[in-house]
Parts: sequence; C-alpha cells; structure tokens
Amino acid sequence: KQKDEKLFNWMEKALADNLPVVYISIGSEAKWRQWSIDVMYEGLKQLNCKVIWSLRNVEELKKPEENENFWISSWIP
Repeated sequence: KQKDEKLFNWMEKALADNLPVVYISIGSEAKWRQWSIDVMYEGLKQLNCKVIWSLRNVEELKKPEENENFWISSWIP
C-alpha cells in the first residue's frame, strides 16, 4: 500500500525530535459530544508528545484547533 507522505513526514519529525507518538481511536460505538472532544484535546495537549487521533465523523463535530503536535482525521466505518 502507498504511504501517506504528509503523515510519514510528520512521524519522522517526531522521531527526529525524540517525541513519543500516541495513537487514539475510541471505536465506532462511542457517541461523542463536543465537550468530550474538547476535554480530551485539552488533556492531550498537556502531554509532551505527538498525537494521532482518529475520530469518527469529525465533520459532525468542531475539530480541535490546529496544533502541530496533533494529526486528526476521520475514518469511515
């Protein structure tokens, strides 16, 4: 399969900066509300790491602010 060049480069930068990468995917059964996304985002910002966050239907919720330490994308069930 072909790699996502932007994501690959983002992860390579994390490796070069010696930052851990955390991957978050909660699953398809959770019903997210905006406040829960906001709380998780604010908590994750406190960590000294890069975060790959897979959100179902990210277009239905307000996507967290742009942050170079976050890679946020939606997935299709």
